[in-house]
Amino acid sequence: MGRRSLNKIRSSDLEKRKKWINNAMPYFQEYGIREINMEKMAEYLGISKGTIYNHFSSKDEIVEFAVRLKIDSIKDFHKILFNYQLGFVERYYKSIQYYTQQLYDISLLIIDDLKELYPEVWALVNNFQDAAMKGLIRYYEEGMASGNFIKVNPKLLAREDRLFFELLFNQSFLIKNNLTLRKAFNDHFKVKFNGLIESKIPFELE
Repeated sequence: MGRRSLNKIRSSDLEKRKKWINNAMPYFQEYGIREINMEKMAEYLGISKGTIYNHFSSKDEIVEFAVRLKIDSIKDFHKILFNYQLGFVERYYKSIQYYTQQLYDISLLIIDDLKELYPEVWALVNNFQDAAMKGLIRYYEEGMASGNFIKVNPKLLAREDRLFFELLFNQSFLIKNNLTLRKAFNDHFKVKFNGLIESKIPFELE
């Protein structure tokens, strides 16, 4: 069988591509990206390899499409974070809960493979994370300016959120410590808005 033409006209059925990628996420989750090839993916999805090639030119294109699709999905958390019809705390709770849920089908194995094998695609993830942090910083600044939050460094608060998101990639940590995604998020939320100490601290650190 000859090599496929690079100039082949491919299907522009975006919804079908999205459906396949979403259906393949459990497979990516379990095996990462390194072990994926067009034949295995076609077998998992129950379609022919030729059908896959009608929509994607290569595994590389699949990986980039999947990452862009996930980023586009997570981006919606910004709409919730800046929904001014909600209170400040409710905005945070609903937006970060959404962000957290979207991260759960991205395993540490996928992350490691992206970093090592697809640095240019991983750069898309980093760029998105940076944009998300800018949004969180703006949210905290607005909360402080309106008197809803105490005045502390907003960049520090956003960085704490980012570290929490990164922790969720390590699902073995959640399992080992008997933490569901909901429990991890709720504990993070409680500490963020209620603090760790039951009573008010009677002094300030120098």
